[in-house]
Amino acid sequence: MLAAVKQNDAASREQLARLEDDIRQQDVILAGYEKDNEQLRSEMKQLRATNKANEERMFHENHKLKTEVANLRSLIFAHLLLVSQFVLYSQTFSIKF
Repeated sequence: MLAAVKQNDAASREQLARLEDDIRQQDVILAGYEKDNEQLRSEMKQLRATNKANEERMFHENHKLKTEVANLRSLIFAHLLLVSQFVLYSQTFSIKF
């Protein structure tokens, strides 16, 4: 009977040792996941900041281009108005080119 208790006790110690080893392995795996998670969070934060800066830059560039287009349209309109006045003037006074 004592031999059975010792054998059972040895089996329990062996199971406990395996469980402790499993726990250590899981702790290592968990630490790896936590490290990867922190790296990904940092990368995501950096990408968000870069994206925001790009959006602001594109907004300002878009505004600049819209202003430039409006100015060019005004110049074209002024040029066409001047040309049409010149044509009318030349027709009025029968000026040949």
